[in-house]
Amino acid sequence: MSEPPFEMGPKWPPKVTFFQNGITQASQRLRQFAEDHGGRCHYCGVDVLLDASDPPRQATRDHFVPRSISLASRRDKRVRMLLACKRCNELRGHADAAAFRRLMQGEAVTKDELWPHLFGEEIP
Repeated sequence: MSEPPFEMGPKWPPKVTFFQNGITQASQRLRQFAEDHGGRCHYCGVDVLLDASDPPRQATRDHFVPRSISLASRRDKRVRMLLACKRCNELRGHADAAAFRRLMQGEAVTKDELWPHLFGEEIP
């Protein structure tokens, strides 16, 4: 067997904690997060799923301000998170959360509203 092209380091394999019903601690946190946020995607309103039976509807956490845009969210652990289905989370990319939500609900939005960070507005 050949060596991997990268060093796996001391944290490999990742530690996974299972509870009595086979759900990981991360899954329990996502389940609680989904319950706290009504179990519906913030953008399209679909009921999200906590299993992988329908991957586009799978529950994910989405950063209100994408981490790639805001340096503050990299330093501050209290970032604002939204519940989103996997489809919307991936489609949104770097778009503004409020404008993307309006777009997913059928409203017309401009490119300036979707991507204000590209057109000169300051991001918090």
